[in-house]
Amino acid sequence: MPIPAIVAVSGIVAISSFKNKFKSFPRGILASDGSRNIRLSPIPKGTILYHGTNSDEEFDVPDGPAWFSTSQIVAEKFSAWHGDELSKNRRIIKYRVRNRIPKIVNIESNMDMEAIIRKIERWEEELNEASPTEIAETLCSAGYNGWNIPNNYGHRQSDTMLCVPDNWLDLISKEKV
Repeated sequence: MPIPAIVAVSGIVAISSFKNKFKSFPRGILASDGSRNIRLSPIPKGTILYHGTNSDEEFDVPDGPAWFSTSQIVAEKFSAWHGDELSKNRRIIKYRVRNRIPKIVNIESNMDMEAIIRKIERWEEELNEASPTEIAETLCSAGYNGWNIPNNYGHRQSDTMLCVPDNWLDLISKEKV
């Protein structure tokens, strides 16, 4: 079941490893800043990312925050954002992670989301009413590189957000859907 606050996003990227073998992120490590309830799951260097979009704007790397998944199928789904399957702009953009991305918050439950809300010191009611983009921007402004929600769209189909994708990604290719 997707975590409700994160489900509606405006773009998605799928994450896979080299040679089409799935390589899961670590289950999480405690944040080194003493926030014991927040686990970090770094994204390894060399991870392949796919971003699905139907934006009229042409870009090499999306502005952040931008969303990711471990499934190219999920990226293709989000290339038809707002039900626009007939868009001529549908495409999947492929990237390689340039360097390990260290401060990725691991979210596996609503309790994990609540820990983030406490950590970034915003009222729970305020963030419960916030859009996914507003929640992401708040997390980014707190110094994290993004989040990872394992299996948010099914087995091995995570939802991952990067705050500043251009800091981490090298463009590999663009493909029309």
